[in-house]
Amino acid sequence: MVIDGYCTLGVDREYDLTPDALLSAMDTANVDLAVIAPTPRQMAVHNREGNDFVLGAAAGHPDRFIPACSANPWRGREAVAEAIEAFKSGARLLVLDPEVQGFGIGTDLADPLIEAAADADIPVYVHTGGYQHGAPAQLGLMARRFAEAVFILGHCGSTDFKADALEVARLCPNVFVETSLAPRSRPRTTVSPNSSGAPPTDSPVLVRSILSMVTRRFGKPSAVSTLSE
Repeated sequence: MVIDGYCTLGVDREYDLTPDALLSAMDTANVDLAVIAPTPRQMAVHNREGNDFVLGAAAGHPDRFIPACSANPWRGREAVAEAIEAFKSGARLLVLDPEVQGFGIGTDLADPLIEAAADADIPVYVHTGGYQHGAPAQLGLMARRFAEAVFILGHCGSTDFKADALEVARLCPNVFVETSLAPRSRPRTTVSPNSSGAPPTDSPVLVRSILSMVTRRFGKPSAVSTLSE
């Protein structure tokens, strides 16, 4: 089984990907499942619209799509309520984008959302790589504070902080890296909790939390890959 670890679904300023177009691309590339997430505009402002769209697409193709959701931490209790509602409706991943949503990973603004995700056993995908708010080291500090939560370090810290991503994953057993946007010149590696190193492999980074959610739903896959957005 081949899984695309992150796809932005929707039509917006920088995106033009409908469910049918994604399914066609998946069939062409022999991809079995894809994690789908809202557009940046929906993550920043229109949380309910984006979550409903993604959940609806996944409900229409439950054997092909794994839905993610998002809520802007600045909305406070409303954001937590939105996330919990999305979890109850089938979302299997919480996505945070510090640059788009305008907050620092190192602050406590997103703490209530992290707590809600951890309580629901939902992994948290954090976009990293942006200059001000997307440093992998900041995510590492958050992961240390929330040892009970599972974090996915989006885009391997590319482009500004790509050198830090694997070190953060080595130091934090609850952080796993996702490789979309990672430069092809870098070796693809598998990062294991508590490992002393990350040996080279021919496969992209294995995201344990995605593997776990898929295993619970569909049985053990034969192969897991993360592809580019």
